[in-house]
Amino acid sequence: MRAGIIAYIVNGLESKGSKSIIDIATARFKEQQQLKAGLEKTKDKLEERKLVERAKDILIKTRDFSEDEAYHTLQKLAMDRNIALAEMAKNGIAMSELLAH
Repeated sequence: MRAGIIAYIVNGLESKGSKSIIDIATARFKEQQQLKAGLEKTKDKLEERKLVERAKDILIKTRDFSEDEAYHTLQKLAMDRNIALAEMAKNGIAMSELLAH
């Protein structure tokens, strides 16, 4: 079932033909797995982009930065701390929320 095979027919099927059917089903399964992995990667990138945009917006509003200045500030902070840009954005958002309360 995990390989995408939902039925098999035995009557009249030669043994050498069954191998090619299994090979095709296996290839199809691998293709579907790659598509699922690609979709998850794209979803993750979108979430990271949303975090960066939100953090930039906070810097623009609180520090009167331009969009480029906000982005480069986040980028520099991330590089200085040796963390991913999305992680820096998440940290900035958390700090902003903490200071707001």
